[in-house]
Amino acid sequence: MKRVLFAILLFSSAALLAVEASYGIRKDHLQKTLGEGVYVDWTAGYISVSADHKIEDVRAGGGLTRVRDDATQKAREKALSRLMQIVSTLPIHGHDTIESKLESDESLQNRMGMLASLPFEKARRVGDGSVSVELILPFYGRRGLLSRVYSGEESEMAELVHENPEDPITGIVVDATEASSDPVLEPRILTDQGRLIYGPGIARRGCYISRGMAAYYTSREAARKDKRVGENPYLVYARGRKTPGDLFISSQDSVRILGSKSGRDALRKCAVTIVVSK
Repeated sequence: MKRVLFAILLFSSAALLAVEASYGIRKDHLQKTLGEGVYVDWTAGYISVSADHKIEDVRAGGGLTRVRDDATQKAREKALSRLMQIVSTLPIHGHDTIESKLESDESLQNRMGMLASLPFEKARRVGDGSVSVELILPFYGRRGLLSRVYSGEESEMAELVHENPEDPITGIVVDATEASSDPVLEPRILTDQGRLIYGPGIARRGCYISRGMAAYYTSREAARKDKRVGENPYLVYARGRKTPGDLFISSQDSVRILGSKSGRDALRKCAVTIVVSK
C-alpha cells in the first residue's frame, strides 16, 4: 500500500513539474504580447499576467511581513483584474469574442461565473521596494478556460467516399501562413465551398477540454513534431476569408480526410495543429 501511495505521489509530482515547466517564454510557441506583463501562449494554451505593487513603509506599523503580505495581495488583485479584462477580449470564432458572446448567451454567463477562481500564482518576486505576482490561466483541463467556454453542442461529421487507400492519418497539420489568420479558441476548417469539416461540435468534449481544438505554431516543422498529430500527420494548405478563425481547404484534401476513418478520428480527437505567420 505504501509503495502504491508513493508511486502515486511521485507520478503526481512529476506531472505537476511537467505542467509548471510548460509555462514561460518559448521561441517555438506562438505567443502574443497584449501589453506589458501580459501574453497569450496559443501553443501551450494559457494566459500569463504579471502585476506589481509597491511595499509600504515598514515604519507605518505591522512589520515587514504584514506590509509584504499586503503588497502581495494588492499585486494579485491587480493581476487578476487585468487577466479578466484580457479573457473578455479573446476571440472564440467568427467575430465573437468572449465578451460579445456573454451578452447574448445566458448559459455561457453561468459557466463563466466562477472564472476568477481558476488562475493560479506561478511566481512571486520581491525586490526594489515592490512585490510582483504572475498569474496563469490555463486553457486546458477541468479548471481551464475551455471547460467554461465549451457549449456541449454537437455537429455531425460528413463521411465521404475515398476510393484510393492511403496511409493512416494520425493528425492534421494546417498550413495557414498564407491565410492571414489570427488564432481563436475554436478554429473551424471548411471546404472551399464552405462545407464544415471541423468545428467545436465535431471535436469530442474530452479532447476539447483537455488540450483544445488545435495548437498554433509559427513553423511547420514544430507543428509536425507536436505529439498530438502523431507520426503520420496529413498536411493541408488553407486559405482564409473574412471570418476570423475559419480556414478553407481544397475539396481534394477534404475528401482525403473525411473519406478516411483515421482522418475522421483525428478530427474528433483534436489532433490538429495550425501554422500561422508570426
